[in-house]
Amino acid sequence: MRRWKEWDSDLCLHCGQPEDAPHVWRCRGEGTAEIWDKAVQELEYLLRKLNKDPTLVRILLTYLRGWYSGESIQYEPPRAFQELVQQQSLIGWTRFFEGWLAEQWAWKQQHYYQIIKSSSSGRRWVIAVIE
Repeated sequence: MRRWKEWDSDLCLHCGQPEDAPHVWRCRGEGTAEIWDKAVQELEYLLRKLNKDPTLVRILLTYLRGWYSGESIQYEPPRAFQELVQQQSLIGWTRFFEGWLAEQWAWKQQHYYQIIKSSSSGRRWVIAVIE
């Protein structure tokens, strides 16, 4: 907000630390856990509305929650999705927030659309998630 000249300071309103995008995503200041939980719930609603593969929804939400909490993930994805998780982990989950999704997201979603006989596109789905 300071860069956009909306605020005079770059200090976080929740914790008082200097604020940048990664800080906003991981801030532990007052009220931020509730904001994070609400954002994840909205993302889950959007993903289900977009007819996302339920396994992709679970992977995405599990790994984002783990990324936020800093805890190790105890979830073992189905074998068909392990390469996707490995690719995204190499890229990084912080990068996911910046729009850097592994190509496998689109491929897996396209495969799911074919199974449910949808004319939707996995590529368009990835664009919608990034937006």
